[in-house]
Amino acid sequence: MENILEIRDLRKSFGNHEVLRGVELTLARGEVLGLVGENGAGKSTLMKLITGVLRGTGSITIGGYDVTSNHHQAMSMVGYLPENNPLYNELYIAEYLRDVAAYYHLDSHLADKRAKELIEHLSLEQYTRQTLGTLSKGTRQRVGLAAAMIHDPALLILDEPTTGLDPRQLADLHQLIKSIAPQRAILLSTHIMQEISAICTRVVLLRNGVLRPTTTEQLQTEFR
Repeated sequence: MENILEIRDLRKSFGNHEVLRGVELTLARGEVLGLVGENGAGKSTLMKLITGVLRGTGSITIGGYDVTSNHHQAMSMVGYLPENNPLYNELYIAEYLRDVAAYYHLDSHLADKRAKELIEHLSLEQYTRQTLGTLSKGTRQRVGLAAAMIHDPALLILDEPTTGLDPRQLADLHQLIKSIAPQRAILLSTHIMQEISAICTRVVLLRNGVLRPTTTEQLQTEFR
């Protein structure tokens, strides 16, 4: 399989506190990798390093581009849905998606085409006449997912995407993630065991600054 994300000896400290200690990770197209860890373990720090928000030491490459030396090229291959999904409440869905597309320098024709495709694929047609501020949490998450995918990224990073969703919304978003997984690599931060079982192809545990492979059964024992 084609590796989209490769991380080698990644380290990050805040003052004297070493949050990440020699993290090693590869993620291939078609994989959904569950990232699990206790609060404060460094999951968000790892995601911010991958997306270039923070700088550490070591190597991160996305689609063969180094995040530090080829930052623009690497970031063009990443879509990111943060835990607190920021939306402009006064905009309509298509307006918002076109604005995000402009950030990635998509021309207006392609932006309109991608927005229409994603609105249909994520079942957002019935909400296109509502402003974002009037949408439910589950629908807002789908809009956030559409925004993260507007430029057709090879790597999709989802930070606790189902927090606060009801069971129906949870199932809907799981189905959406599974439907888009074959075309890209997905890194999913979560603490929900049901989510890991439902959509993840493998799981890693971040503890004491180090990543290690694990299984759902081992996690259920450790966090019982």
